[in-house]
Amino acid sequence: MKDKWIKSGWIFFTVSSFIWILPFCVFWFIKSKILFSVSGTLLCLAGIGGIIFFAPWKFPDTRLWKLLIFPYSIFLLSVFLLVYDLTGFKNLKEILYGLWLIPCFTPFFTLGWRKWSFFAGEKEI
Repeated sequence: MKDKWIKSGWIFFTVSSFIWILPFCVFWFIKSKILFSVSGTLLCLAGIGGIIFFAPWKFPDTRLWKLLIFPYSIFLLSVFLLVYDLTGFKNLKEILYGLWLIPCFTPFFTLGWRKWSFFAGEKEI
């Protein structure tokens, strides 16, 4: 039962890190920014696909930071797409607004060294 809740939490919280881009995709579509809309949709689908493919219970002996590299890279590309649309990267001051992303990387430091087998109750080697 505990394992079911851990898996559900993992899926819910990782998928929610990509769902936010879909309203922007709809907005871009309405504004006839088709390239942004399609790119955002593809990034969202790639992120969700990566979460499903790299689910840690499929690779119980792999460190979590290795499994998080793909979803985090897709997340960063999504953020850069949004920032590019909003600011166009016109000056460094606008790019520095992305510093709020730093707390998003805490799982790399807090959980990254662990393996799924740690959460499943198996002993860590």
